[in-house]
Amino acid sequence: MMRDGQAVRRRLLSTPNRIAVGLLAVVLVFWLAVMALALGSARLPSQERGLVAAVFPPGWSTDRAFRAVAAADGILIRRSLMTTVWVARSETPGFVGRLEQAGAWAVFRPLDRIDFLAGGCFYLTPPSRRGKSLDPGLANAFPR
Repeated sequence: MMRDGQAVRRRLLSTPNRIAVGLLAVVLVFWLAVMALALGSARLPSQERGLVAAVFPPGWSTDRAFRAVAAADGILIRRSLMTTVWVARSETPGFVGRLEQAGAWAVFRPLDRIDFLAGGCFYLTPPSRRGKSLDPGLANAFPR
């Protein structure tokens, strides 16, 4: 019985497996660094207003997110596919800063559906389209 366990351990610690685990670790560290830089540069400044995607802590209820957005002088528009991310809107300057004070971890510009299809998480909205929505329902419901 002991020999079988030792044989498995030797196979797991063999040189090819160590190389694969090392390579996986390098890729994971690189990906985390790129994502940290991308998310850090995508955060909105605290004086921003308009349509935003607010990231709230996991476990927050709809009611708690609603109260946080209302405390920041905004309205909830919808929840994203991620249960911790809510799209909200306010035309009062400083909306982003107030959302963060109310408990949001971070606030970003929401991606339009077409933006996401065009480039996924790495899509950069051209300056000419920033703050504009391709969703006619949202554009008509909340004119600028």
